[in-house]
Amino acid sequence: MRLYKRGEYWWCSFPWQGQTIRRSTRCSTKSAALLTAQRWERERADPDHAAAASATFGGAVNAFLATLGRTDKAEGTRRMYREKCGVLVRHFGADLPLAQVDARRVDRFIEARGGEAVAFDAEGKPSRLVTANTIHKELVALRQVLKHARRRGEFRRATDEVLPVGFSPRYEPRKVALTLEQAAKLCAELEPHRVAVVAFVLATGARRKEASLARPEDVNVQTGLVHLRGTKTAGAERSVTVPEFARGLLGYAVLHGAGAGGLLLKPWPNARRGLGRACARIGAPPVTWNDLRRTLATWLIEAGVSDYVVSKVLGHASTTMVHRVYGKPRTDAVGELLARQSAAIAPVHVPYVSPDETERKE
Repeated sequence: MRLYKRGEYWWCSFPWQGQTIRRSTRCSTKSAALLTAQRWERERADPDHAAAASATFGGAVNAFLATLGRTDKAEGTRRMYREKCGVLVRHFGADLPLAQVDARRVDRFIEARGGEAVAFDAEGKPSRLVTANTIHKELVALRQVLKHARRRGEFRRATDEVLPVGFSPRYEPRKVALTLEQAAKLCAELEPHRVAVVAFVLATGARRKEASLARPEDVNVQTGLVHLRGTKTAGAERSVTVPEFARGLLGYAVLHGAGAGGLLLKPWPNARRGLGRACARIGAPPVTWNDLRRTLATWLIEAGVSDYVVSKVLGHASTTMVHRVYGKPRTDAVGELLARQSAAIAPVHVPYVSPDETERKE
């Protein structure tokens, strides 16, 4: 590479693929021109250097999502990554040079997200902020974006240098599950088409999306067989057989679902609020949609149904989530189940030894 001055600026010439390339450094001093020329030299020797210099955060996100779309990930997983990447682009900016994504910028993102409101009260004041668990999922998405960009040579840092050390979502699984009596009282507080939604979930363990996609032809009340159109995981689309004790719930859902456009159930967009208010009126802990799924799982486990069967009813790939989140049997119910299942074991008798005999042996 040769430097020479032409007019106000310094130029450089260098061989490239059998030709001589001449470029202006746009620098009026030789020292600055030399630095520019050395940078060009590095880029010629290391194509990744040029790729990293021109890469943007938005481009890295789009490339990751395109790669994700070619995998066999469940639609629910792909949808989660799309949502989290949307949040990342909103905060970091699509045009941000990828090289500027560092630990300080990520820390600022975490601080900003922690102060964002996701719900407001009647006066317009924030009533609920973004949780640490949500931020944790967004950081998981960020890690994937940066890992894929690093593989393409667009990001030069190691992801561990950028992402926080020991960030914990501090996730504590909820333990709310209704008793049979509480479930009956809850249904008495709701309109019939809302009861139909609750009844369908308590009978089938359907996720919210699965319930919203249910159609009358998916349900056979006589046999209890229900097809659930799940998309969240590989085992989400499934057929479940509703146990005999819940067939009445299933029948009620079919009769009063009030769905339109070929759907079984009428949409319930503010289900959390409606369920919370109804629970407050009956003196029960407020329940969410997942709490209704947990209620069915708890009833089944308290009755002695295996974790494996419960995991299949809920659409899980393994029993891990049943152990960690959904199976929350009451202590007295566990005792009753233990008594029933151990009833066939013969009593264990310990030979009686009188105090006098004990003293003689000593």
